[in-house]
Amino acid sequence: MNLEIGQLRERNARLREENSKLRVRLNQERQHVASEGMDGGHRELEVGLCKDLIREKEKQATILALHDELTRLNRQCAVYADALEEARGNFVEVKRLYGELNNLLDHFNGPKHP
Repeated sequence: MNLEIGQLRERNARLREENSKLRVRLNQERQHVASEGMDGGHRELEVGLCKDLIREKEKQATILALHDELTRLNRQCAVYADALEEARGNFVEVKRLYGELNNLLDHFNGPKHP
């Protein structure tokens, strides 16, 4: 039992060290990107590279599934946002038409001359 705990602690220490190195590398890359003014395409490339590195370490990493789920939900939210914007536009148009209809009804139902 103590041997397993010791091994887990050693593995944890190695992973922390590796994580620290990756953070430094990521910060350097971010500075490089910021200095060159790269766009969103570079961001997607960076995400793909990071996912590949994670897959090399652990193919079934939870973070990969979470990223995929968040990406799917982000796309779904974009669809909903587009639909909501279209519905808002339709509402404004219906409101305008309703106002015109009221004006016409008021005109035709106005005071009648004997």
